[in-house]
Amino acid sequence: MFLRHRTKTSSRSRNSLLESSLRGLSVRGIDLGGEVEDFKGPTGLSLLFEPSEPLVDLIFVHGLRGGSRKTWSKTNDPYHYWPKEWLPRDPEFKNVRIHSFGYNSDWGETKQSFLDIHDFGKSLLVAIYDSPHIRAAGDTPLILVGHSMGGLVSKKAYVLARQDSAFQALAQRFYGIVFLATPHRGSDSAQQLSNLLRASLPHGSKPYVGDLERGSGTLKSINDEFRHYSDSLQLRSFYETLKTAIGMNSVLIVDQASATLGYQNEKSALINASHRDICKFETPWDPNFIIVRNALLSYVDDITKWLMVARHEEHRSQMRALESYLGVSERPEDELAALEDIRFGGSCLWFSSKQNFQNWRDDFHGSAKTFWLSGKPATGKSVLAGNVIGELEDLNLDCSYYFFRHNDTAKSNLASCLKSIAFQMAIINIKVRQMLLRLKEDDVQIDKTDERTIWRKLFVNGIFQIEASTRPHFWIIDALDECNNHALLFPMLAKVETPFPLKIFITSRHSSDFTKHFAILGSTVIGEQISTDDTLQDIRLYVHEKVESLPLNEEAFRHNVVDTVVKKSSGCFLWVALVLEELGKVYTEADIEQVLEEVPPDMDALYQRALDAMSNKIRNKQLVQGILTWVMCAARPMSIPELSYALKIDLGVTVNALEGPITSDCGQLLFIDKANKVQIVHQTIRDFLFKPGLTSEFGIKKAAGHGRLFETCLKYLTSEEMRPPRNYQLTKLATRLSKRSTFEGYACLSFNEHLRRVHSAEDRYLMLLDTFLTSNVLSWIEYLAKTGELHHITGTAKALRGYLEARAKYCSPIGKQVQRVDTWATDLIRLVAKFGKNLLELPTAIYWLIPPFCPRESAIGSQFGASPRGIAVQGPANNEWDDRLACISYNEQQATAIAFIDTMFVVALSNKTLRIYNKATLQELKRLYHVEPAKLLAFDSKGRVLACSGRKHVRVWNMATGDIMSTFVVQHEPLALRFGEKDTILMAITRGNVTCSWNLSEGTIKTPRIRQNSFEGEDSSFRRPLTAAAFSLELNMSAVVYRGRPVCLFDLNEDILLGTCNKEQSSGDELQEMDDAMVTPAIGLVFNPKSDISLLAATYIDGDLALFDPCELSLIAVVEAGAQALACSPDGRTLATGDSIGNIQLFEFETLRLMYRIRADEYQIKGLAFSHDGLRFCDVRGPQCNVWEPSVLVRTEVGESDSVSDMIPSAPKTVDIADQDDISEITTMVCHPAEHFVFYGNDRGLILALDTSTARQTQVLWKHAKNVPISALVWVPAQTLLISADASSRILAYELDYKAQRWEVTGPVLDTHLEHSINHLTLNAQKDIVLISSSMPGNKSQGDRSHSTEQAEQISSLNLESFALASPNTNTSQDNLAPHSDIKLLPEFVQHIVGKTGSKLIFLDKSLWVCSMVVNGSKQRYLRHFFIPDDWLNASQILLSKITLQGDCVFARKDAVVVIKRGLRYEEVISAG
Repeated sequence: MFLRHRTKTSSRSRNSLLESSLRGLSVRGIDLGGEVEDFKGPTGLSLLFEPSEPLVDLIFVHGLRGGSRKTWSKTNDPYHYWPKEWLPRDPEFKNVRIHSFGYNSDWGETKQSFLDIHDFGKSLLVAIYDSPHIRAAGDTPLILVGHSMGGLVSKKAYVLARQDSAFQALAQRFYGIVFLATPHRGSDSAQQLSNLLRASLPHGSKPYVGDLERGSGTLKSINDEFRHYSDSLQLRSFYETLKTAIGMNSVLIVDQASATLGYQNEKSALINASHRDICKFETPWDPNFIIVRNALLSYVDDITKWLMVARHEEHRSQMRALESYLGVSERPEDELAALEDIRFGGSCLWFSSKQNFQNWRDDFHGSAKTFWLSGKPATGKSVLAGNVIGELEDLNLDCSYYFFRHNDTAKSNLASCLKSIAFQMAIINIKVRQMLLRLKEDDVQIDKTDERTIWRKLFVNGIFQIEASTRPHFWIIDALDECNNHALLFPMLAKVETPFPLKIFITSRHSSDFTKHFAILGSTVIGEQISTDDTLQDIRLYVHEKVESLPLNEEAFRHNVVDTVVKKSSGCFLWVALVLEELGKVYTEADIEQVLEEVPPDMDALYQRALDAMSNKIRNKQLVQGILTWVMCAARPMSIPELSYALKIDLGVTVNALEGPITSDCGQLLFIDKANKVQIVHQTIRDFLFKPGLTSEFGIKKAAGHGRLFETCLKYLTSEEMRPPRNYQLTKLATRLSKRSTFEGYACLSFNEHLRRVHSAEDRYLMLLDTFLTSNVLSWIEYLAKTGELHHITGTAKALRGYLEARAKYCSPIGKQVQRVDTWATDLIRLVAKFGKNLLELPTAIYWLIPPFCPRESAIGSQFGASPRGIAVQGPANNEWDDRLACISYNEQQATAIAFIDTMFVVALSNKTLRIYNKATLQELKRLYHVEPAKLLAFDSKGRVLACSGRKHVRVWNMATGDIMSTFVVQHEPLALRFGEKDTILMAITRGNVTCSWNLSEGTIKTPRIRQNSFEGEDSSFRRPLTAAAFSLELNMSAVVYRGRPVCLFDLNEDILLGTCNKEQSSGDELQEMDDAMVTPAIGLVFNPKSDISLLAATYIDGDLALFDPCELSLIAVVEAGAQALACSPDGRTLATGDSIGNIQLFEFETLRLMYRIRADEYQIKGLAFSHDGLRFCDVRGPQCNVWEPSVLVRTEVGESDSVSDMIPSAPKTVDIADQDDISEITTMVCHPAEHFVFYGNDRGLILALDTSTARQTQVLWKHAKNVPISALVWVPAQTLLISADASSRILAYELDYKAQRWEVTGPVLDTHLEHSINHLTLNAQKDIVLISSSMPGNKSQGDRSHSTEQAEQISSLNLESFALASPNTNTSQDNLAPHSDIKLLPEFVQHIVGKTGSKLIFLDKSLWVCSMVVNGSKQRYLRHFFIPDDWLNASQILLSKITLQGDCVFARKDAVVVIKRGLRYEEVISAG
């Protein structure tokens, strides 16, 4: 609404464009014949135009014997229906929603009417009130336009709204009324008509005609009431000046006195028209129409200006949020403006006038959805695309656009295009904006570099679900051939089934590959190829304009120059531009003739000629070579200051005015744009300079060029300027980063792009990398975090890994430098995954807070983790990154199924429970309950609905509320479960060979379809059950396995057998006669989820894993895997398998190349599931759920690298699972108030002590019963007594004395039991009584949502003098029972109390930062110190933590105690407001 650049078009061009569009509408309307809507128009309120972001509602109300269409149309031609056809095409009415109201005021009808103006006014008011469009808008101002009696109806509607409290809110929205020849004081013609009707028996009386008579009571009443309410309205009154022919006479139907009100807030004017024609116009340039249009526009302008001010900050805030969410950094408006500057008057008309283009543009409901414009290089395709954008905007049509550029890595991939288009659509369309904001609020994660994920989540499951509009949204995509993964777009577009109307305009070079791609879209494509003749007219106009500046005196010679240039151009604009530039440098006609004679017509020859000329005249060739190398190899266009600094490092010289050599020496190849960036004149120049064997000193060897840029970037990144701060205080200085060069951004963001393209065998690149990774790498990470570009860290990790794989082909992968690069490749991936949110929140955390939390043998941990003055993390720690993030144990319960969605995953247990976990923190969010143990789980595409199936029941939940949506009973166990048809249908294939479908929106069951087994006759008494099944909505296919038969593929809609896939490769005839023993049965199936990767994986009982092409019914590969469970990553790249003893293997899906192996010897894998980004997966086995994040899942994207070195695949990594039986989780903890010790208990029943000064366990103090978890501990200072309680409600107390560096344990002095389970132990304020909090079972809660039992808390007391237990009913002083605490009500930002040191309360905030605030002090500010990694929390959201007397923070992590020292020294003031 506020941010879009608008193209500039002359009024003459815009008028011509509007005329052609409207005339096309007229032709199509005539062609429709009988389908043209009734000329009179419907009654009631009809929506004529729905803008993408309505800010104003404009309602047209006809008059006596008019119609909702007829009154506003000169003829029955659709062209003349101006409220519907003219105003919506006017960009000034872009945000105006238009309606027309119809009612029966035909006095010529023979039947009698009892209706009057009051009835019509009330009908209009109720129609406005009930309109779903107006109601949904909430606050859009209303403008009414009334012709004749329609003005009176509008007045009455407003009066009724003001008088009825039920319509008060609506009344406040009335902004103004425009009256067109409205008889406010009546009309003499009405008196005559009324008399005529009374005298005519067939017609009957019409009360509303009598209301129009001069002096009628109705008019007096309306005027009197309206006068009291109209002060807040803007009023416009137009009166007629021409008489209307009635029979043999001509009369003025409504004179000026009756057509005007005379109010102060009224503006009145004449229109040179009769009563009938005051609202009907011949063309959009009719002076009368312009008067009415401008009056309406004045209202619209006033409203939109006010709303822009009122909503500006909200809109900016929303767009900033979406800009961050989508990762959009580049806007295409500047490129569009540059194209407009290139385009000259009169150009592109040849294309705009083409009938097939006009049909595509103007026929909103036609079958042609995509227009493909192709042509040779440099034929003006981009300029034509810019012209199309301008035309669409001039016709007030919504369009988003994108310009691919091969010389800019940020603009040469499909993901960037899709994100930009989604962002632009959000700017234009409020529904799109609200939908994207909902996705952000729901924390729907998108991989900003994965075009498939972006397409599925933002478009298929988002934008395309928005209800249909009356007009399409246009996408203009230019230079698709310069997109490095353009082929992925076509399968996406081919499967678009959406009510959201979309039209797409694409330009590219013409090639056989693109012809095949567009063939996928079928008949929806219109193709147009630019020919030489098409562009010659524009070239002639361009040349004619340019030669005016040449020193030519004779007109004939001037025409000869024009003809020669046009003739030799062969339709190439670039050739013409270069030749004209050369002509501009000569000053005689003889020289001009010589240039025209010598200039070659071929582009390559022309480039060679330019290089030869440069070689002959340029003095500083080294500088020009450097400029060309940088501009041609740069990852994006560089600004003059950036390029100057780069050349200073590269060449060792300072160039103070770089514009000079660029324009004078490289003028035919390069130019400087309005943004002060150096650009290539055309992509073909880059291709030419990169040609192998180019005979010019300015030719560029691609690998060497990228190596040169890589070296320069690394020299900068390892320079003193990028040195990290020496101490924590320096990180607070804002001026530290501001002193850096403008080259910093390019070096930080782009060095990895050049690393991908260097020749990996050269050692100097490895040495540079090693220097960088051992010096200033943290400064680089800080920059990326500060700019929010963390995906560049992951991208660099991919580049490092790809570099090492390529280098292994030439050099030994041994050496400390190679090892360091390899270690950093892993560290960078882990860094983003584990600390990404912390980096974004506080970029300087990379220096002091993050390294100590990294594994000791990781690169970042070993190099930067141990600082004598920095934070120290002491205690047992991993030496390496653990691929297993967590192991969630369920004790006696068995895990049976797993499912993953964007922000959460769900685990099904054998006790019928479903546990929902947060993906990032692994905290348990909620529990759901099924009627039986679950076997299958499935989320809908948005993660808002969860389906679960067992042997006989299928249940569906709303994930936001936890409410059960539906429960269905099935006869046989489902083997496959999936949502379909835009998440409205749930489908299942059961073991009984039945396909079931449930309509979730209606809660109904579709008729089950029993699939015919092609291997059995219809009369066979034996029916083979299914043993495995899978869906592929992408291929519209299902795969099933009958016992003893191969994999069968069926059409999903019709259940028609498509064929079979068998790893034994038997023919169909052989299979009919094959014995069961001859077929190895498949036990698991999974389709690749990507439609462009049509593959099916099957695992067999003999251990084989087979890969099939289900479309070709062919076997691709077979490997030994021993798998029973299968899962595919959402990006379709990785296949996971699990076997009967817990081994997991990861394969590359398309090749079955083994990448990763997890070895175990324990429980069978019951299920596998990947996260949405494919970088994490879970397995369920026995009583466990394991969460894995191996770095091998981060791989180079398709089309991401064009390395000049071949890569060799790395060997698969193998990891072993640690024995979980040796891990005992800490369950409770308490600190000694004076000494540096902490006491803790675990789930094995042990009580232990740990010295916090060394973070080493000292001794086991005592034991409860084996494997009975300790539930509570309390230290009693006066008696040096430690009291423990366990899950069996047993309480033990021992006296402790620390001697000779060891605790002496005496006792137990107390050994007793309570009746109920003990939760907490604490001292009272006097510290002479232990308060015991226990849980007493209450009533079972109602409903199926919670099978848990409500717990009633009770407080018992233990007297420390007598060790006597007092029951909750004992009359003990309440003061004595009060817990010891001086902490009052906590602010909402406090999530967990750590403890208290001095006057400070130490706590965790909701982002898991350790913070402090003064007890009972101001709650408006607090100090933030350091963060806790997400994986330190356990699945139950419990974080055991304490603060020692020395100010050390102590945390329990799994089976170990971790002590964080000096953590409170780091302080950052946070405002709680």
